[in-house]
Amino acid sequence: LLVAFIWWNFSGRIRHLPPAEPPPAPPVATKRAEDKSLKEAPLVSSVAKRLEIPWALAFLPDRNIIFTERPGRVRLIDSKQGLQEQPLLSIAEVAPVGEGGLLGLAVHPDFSKNRFIYLYYTYRAKGKLANKVVRYRINGKTLGDPKIILDRIPGESIHDSGRIKFGPEGLLYITTGDAAQP
Repeated sequence: LLVAFIWWNFSGRIRHLPPAEPPPAPPVATKRAEDKSLKEAPLVSSVAKRLEIPWALAFLPDRNIIFTERPGRVRLIDSKQGLQEQPLLSIAEVAPVGEGGLLGLAVHPDFSKNRFIYLYYTYRAKGKLANKVVRYRINGKTLGDPKIILDRIPGESIHDSGRIKFGPEGLLYITTGDAAQP
């Protein structure tokens, strides 16, 4: 698969960039047993089924996966035990209206020390939709100690959106939709 990027400059000319160099081939197994196991390894593997609108996910340092379901649940896939039946957190305040709901998820860069998880979600305030970012602390198989980081982000049933991610310098970045008000 070759990928090319096209850049349009303001003088009206199109510049075609050369395709990226293909990645180096993976090392070839030298033992027959390794060759056999590579051929038998599944190309696709299901780690969880019967989820309700999964939206964002993140990997924890212990190789577990934490993810959101838009109706308001934060779930965990334990690397050894699989999908945990009980959610880490259910947020009754979440309004899964249109494109809103429990959306963004980010794990703090110092998670091993502080155990912080950040969530972005839609809720109702005085009959209108709004969004907020809330920090939680994971304790075993639950999330608690909520602290509102940013509130009253405009919300709407269309163009609501919300993603959060820590950048390489450790800052939390938050993206929003235009809430139908471009």
